[in-house]
Amino acid sequence: MKQKLRELIEILRDDDSTTFVQSFAFSLLLSLAPLLTIFVVLFKQLALDTTLIISIASAYLPMEEVLDFIEYIQATNATEFASLIVLLVTTLFLSSRSVYSFLKFSSSIEEVDYPKWYLRILGFGGQAIFILLIVILILVISFTSHFRYLLVMGSLFFGFLVYYRNLSFRHRRLASHWKGALFTTLALGLMGLFFLTYVSIFTNYESLYGPLSSLMVILLSINIISYIIFIGFLLNYVNYDDEKQTSHLRRFTILQQWFDRMAMKK
Repeated sequence: MKQKLRELIEILRDDDSTTFVQSFAFSLLLSLAPLLTIFVVLFKQLALDTTLIISIASAYLPMEEVLDFIEYIQATNATEFASLIVLLVTTLFLSSRSVYSFLKFSSSIEEVDYPKWYLRILGFGGQAIFILLIVILILVISFTSHFRYLLVMGSLFFGFLVYYRNLSFRHRRLASHWKGALFTTLALGLMGLFFLTYVSIFTNYESLYGPLSSLMVILLSINIISYIIFIGFLLNYVNYDDEKQTSHLRRFTILQQWFDRMAMKK
């Protein structure tokens, strides 16, 4: 146990890890507004109450900014079909960049070598699956009022279980990723309970940054979330067994052969 903890800390303190977390946080920041917009538009289309979205988002972001953003989206014509398509493509493109950067780090640490185009395809597809899964889970939760908090935590756990599984090239069993998913779920749950309380009581952002204090809180929140997700990934990595499946190699070979055939036809 001590050896695994030492290995985790060493990787976390590495300069490459610091650079990666900063890049991952920036990608999350870029995808934050489009993702939130997708959820608000979906709830608006289905005539559902946005209280659930507000309660979740306001646990990590300033309440006033969350309400203003949701009111703005509800007042726009983002429900038109063309707007929805553009919004969906934009969301997938921006949010898949965070998965792509994670896949690059994962391929390096697991010592596998795939070209960038394959990692981008995996990033786009993996993020599409993750967003679809979260949307389905949120819709299920929105139709029940009992044990809502437990359902949210359970959905987070399952979502990150799939998320971490898609990030690994050698370890493809869901059971190999439960430790990291559990840590990330509990850590994000605790952060949601105490983060804004800590900021309002123990920090002085409002007097230091004035009207920019909300932006600083958002940046701090995204940075902490990025570190939590990254630590969950590392927790899985240091606890992997000797399982080394190669399903990615088969998929890559099939795609490469398909591209080669297309090139020969031209």
